[in-house]
Amino acid sequence: MLDISVSTHTEDFSIFKEVINKGIDARLEAFTESEFYIRDDRLYLDIDDSEIQILIRRLLEVGTEDADNWAEDIINYTYRGWYNML
Repeated sequence: MLDISVSTHTEDFSIFKEVINKGIDARLEAFTESEFYIRDDRLYLDIDDSEIQILIRRLLEVGTEDADNWAEDIINYTYRGWYNML
């Protein structure tokens, strides 16, 4: 499980809102196991391990530097063991 939290008053919120609201995409993929909710002015994303690749692809499709940075950080954390270097 990948847990992400962002303020609803930031550009990050807009990015993740776009990613989440796509529903079923052209690859016939959607978030079905992950959970999203807002509490106390924060968006919480609990991304199921099986859907991390959907999140990364959709972030890269947004096409902004901020979205690309999120994708890179998630790739580093999830697949390259970046968390072991902290």
